[in-house]
Amino acid sequence: MVPVDQYLISPLYRTIDEHQTAAAFLLISALVFWWARKARPDTRRGHLYESFGQLGPSPKTAVAAMAFSSVAHFGLVFGHEPNGLTLGYLATAAAMGYGIRVVMTGGRWRRWSAGLLGGSLAAFAFATVGGTAPDQIAMLTKLVELTGLAAALSPMPGVRLARVGTASLVIVTAALSISSWAGAFSSGGGHHHGDTPPPAVALPHGEDRNPTDSELLAADEFHRRVVEELAPYRDAAVAAEAGYKIGKITTLDFHADNPSFKNDGRIMDPAHPETLVYAAGPDGPVLLGAMFQMDELGDTGPAIGGPLTVWHAHDHVCISFTGITGAVSPLGACSLGSVAIPITNEMIHVFVLDGAPDRFGELSDDWIKQAIGF
Repeated sequence: MVPVDQYLISPLYRTIDEHQTAAAFLLISALVFWWARKARPDTRRGHLYESFGQLGPSPKTAVAAMAFSSVAHFGLVFGHEPNGLTLGYLATAAAMGYGIRVVMTGGRWRRWSAGLLGGSLAAFAFATVGGTAPDQIAMLTKLVELTGLAAALSPMPGVRLARVGTASLVIVTAALSISSWAGAFSSGGGHHHGDTPPPAVALPHGEDRNPTDSELLAADEFHRRVVEELAPYRDAAVAAEAGYKIGKITTLDFHADNPSFKNDGRIMDPAHPETLVYAAGPDGPVLLGAMFQMDELGDTGPAIGGPLTVWHAHDHVCISFTGITGAVSPLGACSLGSVAIPITNEMIHVFVLDGAPDRFGELSDDWIKQAIGF
């Protein structure tokens, strides 16, 4: 199996370089906590651990969550260049530390824990919706904060307050999930070097540069040949007769595979594309282009057009007996009945519609709708 780390993938499934320091700080803090357990009761650290142990389960969970968040945010300060963002990380770390002090000294732990942890989660939601892709350290930190928030909100004394706490927790959980996906997809670029891959797209490492004249000519010639060879397949019935699994086309990116063209030893053969791509138009199927695929897992596709023809694979995708069902969630889960696979064979799309803004990458749904007459 080809390791995923040979590719550039979405931050959603990895720890970005800027967050490595936070990961190290979290590991060190765990060792310090273990060390504090061995301290004598008459020492400062021993007294601190003893005080923590005397807390009830709910406040103890909230304190642990705030401590985790404080350490993580403090580590982020050292992973970024000094700016307003790092000031926010530092303020969050300090606020969480103060909240721990309040709880440990017998203060109103529910109010402080819920306010600080809820505020941190809200800030994360705003940042991700604004286009910041979360990574695994961010997701882990928010999951821990969510656990602490659950301890602070539920169960709450009184029937009415209990309902408010439960409803708030559900809302925050839903917002966290939605914003994580939104940030991951909105920050994702495309299928070329220099782009941040969206979830489930893996790009080979390469230089972000302009194509040379020879690469531009090679890409133009290959595209011309693909347009010519695919002309008969504008009629989906002809494609079906040629062995493509047309079925019922109802989406804007329906992929029709031809099993006889897979693993046949022909790479980037304009006359034998492994897959045709159609869109469901107002007057019937519209041929968008083709997808060429490498025969073997781990084989690198020939980028004949240099940075114009960058191949890609799909990582962290969920599959079932019906095919690909979606991308792995930010927390590593697939939908019921499907399983995750780390990486697929490399592939490249070639679009033949006139005026396609990215002939060898991807087309937005809005552009496709406009192009096919919706």
